[in-house]
Amino acid sequence: MQHKVRLYLDFDDTIVDSLECVTEILNRRYNTNVKAEDIERWDGSDQFPMLKDNEMEEVFCEQEFFNNIKLKDGVKEMLEELSLYFDIYIISKGSPTNLRRKQEWIQKNISIPIKFIGLGLYDSKGDVDMGTRSIHIDDHVGYLRESNACVKILFESYKDKEWNRGWEGIRFTRWCAYTTKILKKLYLQLM
Repeated sequence: MQHKVRLYLDFDDTIVDSLECVTEILNRRYNTNVKAEDIERWDGSDQFPMLKDNEMEEVFCEQEFFNNIKLKDGVKEMLEELSLYFDIYIISKGSPTNLRRKQEWIQKNISIPIKFIGLGLYDSKGDVDMGTRSIHIDDHVGYLRESNACVKILFESYKDKEWNRGWEGIRFTRWCAYTTKILKKLYLQLM
């Protein structure tokens, strides 16, 4: 069934707990005890100064990462309910290996029909025409700003980080019945 309103969801730290998983992997690797909420920079260099160039990006490609990431609480129920209203897209940036593994993970872990849009690390989410009847939810302020979605919502897993500062619009901090209700109201407004 083709719906008229599109819902674009980011993958990392919007529907899955990526930073938590990466932090656990790096803590084991370097025998540290860093908490995900303490990381301020997207590349983790503020808490893991020993990281080699591009190591954070490499962790996001490792099979260990994909074996351990989990949907955020409430995402499964939210997706199932909203799939009755929206065409749902997961839009994410990454390396070719990361994007291939994300798509495989989505197919294995999400039972509803979802379209996947994978973009290279240096591509812009603004290059995707999301259309006039669309909602984009992302944890990165820059990606929301470059998007042409009608409604843009910041998903703020972690407060006041380098990647989510300066957003003046709608914010979600968790997935629950209330966020689903808001999205259904927005759906009706966009119809």
